[in-house]
Amino acid sequence: MKHIDKSFIVVSGMLIALAGTAVPALAVTSINSCPANVTTAGDYQLTADLGCTITISASGVSLKLNGHTIAPPSGNDGIDVTGAGRLNHVGIQGPGLIKGIGSTVIGINIGNVDYSQVGLVTIKGFVAGIAVAAGNTQSATFLTIASNVIGQSSGIGIFLNNCTSCAVFGNDVSGSGGTSPSTDANPGVGIAVQGGGGGNTVNNNVSNGNVFAGIGIGGGTGNRVYGNTTNGNGAYGIGVGAPGTQVFSNTSQANGTADLIDQSATCSGTVWGNNVFQTSAFGSIATPTIPSPCIH
Repeated sequence: MKHIDKSFIVVSGMLIALAGTAVPALAVTSINSCPANVTTAGDYQLTADLGCTITISASGVSLKLNGHTIAPPSGNDGIDVTGAGRLNHVGIQGPGLIKGIGSTVIGINIGNVDYSQVGLVTIKGFVAGIAVAAGNTQSATFLTIASNVIGQSSGIGIFLNNCTSCAVFGNDVSGSGGTSPSTDANPGVGIAVQGGGGGNTVNNNVSNGNVFAGIGIGGGTGNRVYGNTTNGNGAYGIGVGAPGTQVFSNTSQANGTADLIDQSATCSGTVWGNNVFQTSAFGSIATPTIPSPCIH
């Protein structure tokens, strides 16, 4: 048999070390001062608290907060993920705190982004905790928002707009402010899905005590909402106005107007099943019909 004298081989684009051969770790770039602009792919970590916005404008970026705090000036976001074109494979990982001061806008603002993740981050004191594709011409696909704690938002906790195949799970998004009834400027909603797209999953989140609603599904088609807890919200626990949504195995109780509402005037188009609730409604959010014959 012919001897292969190599210290490593490449399989499917991955570098595989043979026994006894060490592969050097990739260098990690420290971020410890302002301004903080990430413009090239790579691994980054915070090594100090920051008082400015971190801007990520490149694909292939991993950012670890390492327990540090980002506290941007009033009127600024905590982290902006935006580029000249679409970005992909951007990861933001806690533990760490992004803290709003005064009229700071968005904790993590994500633009046209694909195949990216935000996890284990605590976000407090913004108008919106995490906003995805907030601009009407923006969109996102295959985005995961998981295991974050988002509170004290003055308007909305997590906002998805024009998202396709995005997943929001295991987050605690409670105590959002705003107004009731909800307005575009001050939604008062824990988790909201709007715009186009579809096939999104909202599961196993806690969204309690928001001024208007725990979860609102107003956009996209074929979304799934399951395993969530939405108690004690000012008006509704879960409200659905998007076609083809499946809502099942949620617990929603002690909400102000109704625990669950189907915004279809004919109480059709949404599949409800195995939810734990006390009150239900259908039709207009402003003047609902109580109870709903289609919610169970």
